[in-house]
Amino acid sequence: MKRINTASESPVAGSFVGSASKLRQGGERKMIRDKLLTMDEAADLAKCSYHTIHRAIKKGDLPAYKPGKNVLVLEEDLSTWFKSKRIQTVRPGRPRRRVEIHRGE
Repeated sequence: MKRINTASESPVAGSFVGSASKLRQGGERKMIRDKLLTMDEAADLAKCSYHTIHRAIKKGDLPAYKPGKNVLVLEEDLSTWFKSKRIQTVRPGRPRRRVEIHRGE
């Protein structure tokens, strides 16, 4: 059986060192890229009330995460939810009635 004397020769130590350097250099593993927002920050960003955000989360329309005590919302999810609330424009006023004239023949 071969004995390994130094940490640099250890296959286990080398794999950890390589993965740590990859993390520092922006390698394969990364943390969450999107910005996390609290419910208050999400409400300020969407220009609505805290209760509107809370209702959307409870209803299931807005995905949220609770890693600890605080409820967090991804900025991308907030943007998608906000865009889904767009209303369709309608012509102002009443539509005109079409009048048909029949000639008595």
